[in-house]
Amino acid sequence: MEEQIFCRKCDIILSLENCFPSFWKRKFKICRKCSMNQDKKRVKKYRVLILEKLGNKCECCGITKFSFLSIDHIFGNGQNDRKNYKNYKYYITRLYNMPLEELKSKYRCLCFNCNYAMGFWNTCPHKWVT
Repeated sequence: MEEQIFCRKCDIILSLENCFPSFWKRKFKICRKCSMNQDKKRVKKYRVLILEKLGNKCECCGITKFSFLSIDHIFGNGQNDRKNYKNYKYYITRLYNMPLEELKSKYRCLCFNCNYAMGFWNTCPHKWVT
């Protein structure tokens, strides 16, 4: 009889149905659900730390509420930049590990409204003269 392997986080018995095949082969002791939750927590943590490095404040309108802030590509081309990575987890990890000078030369902190306006109209409504 084969020994049962349990998830190190939730203690369920691991099987091919609840474990990534590559994890199963390498005998990693974590189920799919726990692994994905672990990745989500890491991505959130890295996003917070990246925004802190970028100043935690919208460079256009000055909003500081974290839930409104986003990471903006200063020279545009964010979609193509993200396409070079398998998923957002790898992309955000790269940004987190990037040296501060390089990070600040390519990215900035903007609120979602200013970021959207910059991408759509190439200028922010806060800069419009009426």
